[in-house]
Amino acid sequence: MSTIAVISHLWQGHIPAYHRLLAARLLSAGHRVFSLAPVAEEELELIPEPGALIHLCFGQSPATQLRVEDQVRSRPAWRRLLDRSGGAGFLKRAILLELLRSARLWKSTSASIEALEKTTGANIDMAILVYPAVGYLCPTLPAFIVDTLFPVPWVGIWNGPEMLADPSPPLRRKDRAFRARHCRGVLVPDTSIRDGLGTLDPSLRVYAMPEIADLRPAQANHPQVAQISRDAEGRHIVGLLGNITLRKGILSFIKLAALAWTRQRPIFFVAAGDFSLSSCGDEFDLIDEACRTAPKNFRLYPKRLADGPVFNAHVMACDVIFAAYHNFPFQSNLLTKAAAFAKPVIVSQGFIMERRTVEYDLGLAVPQDDAEKALQAATVLLELPPSIRRRYADYLNANSLDALDQVLAKLVALPA
Repeated sequence: MSTIAVISHLWQGHIPAYHRLLAARLLSAGHRVFSLAPVAEEELELIPEPGALIHLCFGQSPATQLRVEDQVRSRPAWRRLLDRSGGAGFLKRAILLELLRSARLWKSTSASIEALEKTTGANIDMAILVYPAVGYLCPTLPAFIVDTLFPVPWVGIWNGPEMLADPSPPLRRKDRAFRARHCRGVLVPDTSIRDGLGTLDPSLRVYAMPEIADLRPAQANHPQVAQISRDAEGRHIVGLLGNITLRKGILSFIKLAALAWTRQRPIFFVAAGDFSLSSCGDEFDLIDEACRTAPKNFRLYPKRLADGPVFNAHVMACDVIFAAYHNFPFQSNLLTKAAAFAKPVIVSQGFIMERRTVEYDLGLAVPQDDAEKALQAATVLLELPPSIRRRYADYLNANSLDALDQVLAKLVALPA
C-alpha cells in the first residue's frame, strides 16, 4: 500500500470531480490517501475504510472566492479604471510577483504534507496536483527551486495543449516545473497532446489521462430543472452548461437563439451555470447586457451547478448540448457526460473536441461563432430519431474509471 496525496488548491470547474474520482479510485485500489482541498471532508462524499483517507482543508475555499467577488463589486473608481486599462492584469502578471506567489504555493503545499506526515506517521510516496496550471506553474521559477520547495515525488494534470505552439525557449515556458527532478510525469487529456509533448521534450514522462467525469445518476425532481421544463413549454431544449463566459461561447449561443427566434423554430435555449464577477471578470457587463436583451426563447439560470447529480440532471433535461467554445484547444468532460446520458453535442471545429466528436460520432462540429451553421446542426440533431446508434459506449469505455485505474497503477509503480 502506498500513501498518495491528491491536492487541489482551488475548487471550481472540473477540479472537484477530478479530486473526488482520483481519491476514490486510489482508495479502492488499497492505497492510503492524503486529501488536500479547500472544502470540508463531508463535501468529498467519500466513504473510505477507517484511516484510509486523511483530509486537510487547504487552498482557496469557495467562501474566499465569494469574498473576492464582493471586493470586485465594491472596488473603487480608480481600481475600475485600472481594470479597464489592463493595468491590474499587468500587475498580477508582474514577473517577480508571479514568482513569489508560485514559490509560496509550493512551499505551503509541502508544509501541509509534512504536517499530515507528522500527524499520521506515514510518509508520502507520491502527490498528484490536480490543476497545477493556476498557481504552481511559473515560467520564471527554475525547476531546481521547485525541487527544493517541494521535495516530494509528484505528477501534475496538465490540460494545456497550447504549450505545443509556445515559441518561448524551454526556460521561459510555463511547463518548466515538469522538468523538476521530483516530477514523475505529466497527465494530459488526449493522446495527441501526449505524442506532441513527447516529441517536443523526450525527457518528459507524459501519460494520456481518460476524460473522467462524475456520472452519478441525475437528481430527480431538481427544482431548477423543473423550472426549465416549464419555461420550455414543450419545445426542444438546447443547453449551454457550466461557466457562462465568452470563451464558453455564450454570445454565439445567444446569436443562435436569436436566429432560431427569427425563423420561428420551436427550440428553447438554456444557459445554466456560474455567471458571476469572479468567473467572468471584465466580461460580466457585456454578457449581462446580451442575456438581458436576448429573445424570449433564451433563458439564463445564473447559479453554479454542483457537479454530479445536480449537473447531470441539467444534462438530462437537454435534447442537445451546445459546447461550441471559442479558441478552446482543451478537452471537456462535458463530452463524457453527454455520452453517458445519450445527448448529442455541437462543438467548434479545429480543436480536440471536434476530433473526438467526429471520431466517436457524438454530434456535429461547426465553425466558431457561426449562428447559421449552428442552427443547421441543432436542427439536424433534433430531427434524428433518438434510437440512432452513436458510439457513446465506445467513448465511455475509452474514458472510464477502469482506464484511469490503469494510468494510476503505472504512476504508483514508477521509481521515485
